[in-house]
Amino acid sequence: MSFRQVIELSDLGDGRYLGPGVPSEMQRTFGGQVIGQALQSAQQTVEAKTANSLHAYFIGGGLSAEPIDFTVHTVRDGRTFSHRRVTGWQGDKEIVEMLVSFRRPGDQGPEHAAQLPDVPGPEECRDHAADWPSTSRIVLGEWSDWDVVMVPDEHNNSHHAQDKYGAGARHIWFRYNAGLGDDPDLNQVALSYLSDMTLLNSTLISHPDARVQMASLDHSLWFFDELKVDEWLLYEQDSPFAGGGRGFAQGRVYCQDGTLVAQVNQEGLIRWLKE
Repeated sequence: MSFRQVIELSDLGDGRYLGPGVPSEMQRTFGGQVIGQALQSAQQTVEAKTANSLHAYFIGGGLSAEPIDFTVHTVRDGRTFSHRRVTGWQGDKEIVEMLVSFRRPGDQGPEHAAQLPDVPGPEECRDHAADWPSTSRIVLGEWSDWDVVMVPDEHNNSHHAQDKYGAGARHIWFRYNAGLGDDPDLNQVALSYLSDMTLLNSTLISHPDARVQMASLDHSLWFFDELKVDEWLLYEQDSPFAGGGRGFAQGRVYCQDGTLVAQVNQEGLIRWLKE
């Protein structure tokens, strides 16, 4: 099922939208699908503003093949910012709650940004990419309309990376290969969809043999600048903390010219499997 089919929502009226189910080898719904569909639902109710952040809580695991019923609640419409609350349901089970902030473009202020990591470009990595975690390979096999390339391990897990990030880091180049155009809302939805890709797995970079139960608990995303997802983007992922049965992961998304376009934070369940 293509990305465009995943985000073809049905307008049910009165702020309700139906996101299609997605046949998958994974029984549980991919978190990025839930986030992307919820964001697009909120976008339908806002004019002349683009999303600047979203904060989602995964209340319960959804079934990938089942549609999701989204309801958008208007929290506030101001001159500069608008806010929406989105709830997603499968039957009588709530699976997600998300707050989305939208802003009017044009404001100016002080500027600075983190720098693009010094890693090989996507074409250089194609023939020397690192192995993917087994759970990631299942999803990647279903993404025929995406190019996804992991930077080789020697660039991800140098001593410098371990000193900087604690658990090391992972860098992934990705782009949509079927063309999305210039619509900023659609490109934000595409990025939010991919933002869940392997992020929680970065909590296990320094624990490669750990046998754990994993599940996303919450997901936050900030949009900093305009982006085009059908051009190469670099996703830098790392995990500054894991403990108490939880892991925290963060990611930064850069354009190939070095522009920092987004920040992603995620907390997940990573507790030992019971023998």
